[in-house]
Amino acid sequence: MPQITALENGLRIVSERMPHVRSVSVGIWIATGSQDEPPNLAGISHFIEHMLFKGTERRTAKDIAVEIDSVGGQINGFTEREMTCYHAHLLGEHLPLAVDILSDMVRSPALRAEDVWLEKNVVIEEINRYEDSPEEKVCDMLLRCIWGGHPLGRPILGSRKVIERLTPEVLRNYMRRRYTAGRVIASAAGAVDHEEFVAIVSRALSGLPRGGGPEREPPRPRGGRVTVTKKKDLEQVHICIGVGACSQLDERRYAQAVLDTILGASVSSRLFQEVREKRGLAYAVGSQSVMLKRAGVLEIYAAVSPKSVGELIKVVGEQIRSLVKEGPTEEEVERAKSHIKGSFLLALESPGGVMTRLARTLYYFGRVVPVEETIEKTEKVTVEEVKKVAAELFSPGRLCAAAVGPEGKGAWERTFRSALGEWLGF
Repeated sequence: MPQITALENGLRIVSERMPHVRSVSVGIWIATGSQDEPPNLAGISHFIEHMLFKGTERRTAKDIAVEIDSVGGQINGFTEREMTCYHAHLLGEHLPLAVDILSDMVRSPALRAEDVWLEKNVVIEEINRYEDSPEEKVCDMLLRCIWGGHPLGRPILGSRKVIERLTPEVLRNYMRRRYTAGRVIASAAGAVDHEEFVAIVSRALSGLPRGGGPEREPPRPRGGRVTVTKKKDLEQVHICIGVGACSQLDERRYAQAVLDTILGASVSSRLFQEVREKRGLAYAVGSQSVMLKRAGVLEIYAAVSPKSVGELIKVVGEQIRSLVKEGPTEEEVERAKSHIKGSFLLALESPGGVMTRLARTLYYFGRVVPVEETIEKTEKVTVEEVKKVAAELFSPGRLCAAAVGPEGKGAWERTFRSALGEWLGF
């Protein structure tokens, strides 16, 4: 049974004991990410995440690594569009050590000038790797089409120009504004006692300044946009087609999850079977739903040879039209619901999966949504609800598309644009 405690400064603590588990996963989640960044600081959230592992006022980067390694644990972090997380996994008896290290990183990072200078090179190389990864770049190009100049349409890594200008003082000022108690959730799952966890976190983080601030509203998603980039040394055309979709606060999200599973989010999905298994057009093909608190996207991705671009768009168009006009079959819906429930429950067998779910649902809904509630709402999704959400999402003029492909290998861009018009109404 999950337990929640709120400290006087607004910081929230949530935990769930998992019987017969010896380890614990613990995370410090901050409700700040790339969506909160002004253009002149694009990428600062991700850069701060890197810098917190470079040492604190009383620990070097090596000290952090040695302390975690010495108890057989793991520590890491990640930055998303709306959240930043620092987390660790280790034996339950070492929970106080994990909280001490993570809170030390969050409250007292060293942010030394020499470390900032070195880490700039690391992050710029990460940006270079991203620029060389068309499967990643094309998805961000799609988001730019959908969200325009809003931060949701920018890469989480930011830009080289911004990274090069960052200084320790800029980082400290940003953390003072964003790393406030009202934006923090401390989450733990596994071999954890809630009262003990509250006491440890209270000692470590009760001194965080108050503050939360209003959440930034996303813009209305755009439709009918197409963007294309050509690069040398590519063999395939990487294509991403998508639409502004349900957020975590939209009750249609359960029907959209079923639609996504039927369309391309499983190996028995329509796109995987039609594109890969029946036609052999692509090795990588599928769809996914990205649901943030107040915004969402449903996107389709595939990588094909230039000569197969037209046929791919035709298949995608046919499947979307079929789901809109005819709807899915009862068998497809039942299979998709079973797939969703199975994947959901399997993820909750690990302390890390439970810890993540506790923090995310508390952030999205202000409560921990019971597992039974999620399963019940998934089970109640009907064929008509899936057909209805498909018609709403894929209504004329709402889709956007992006492609990254090779230079000088046929007229694939002309085919791409023509097929989008013929099969997807662009």
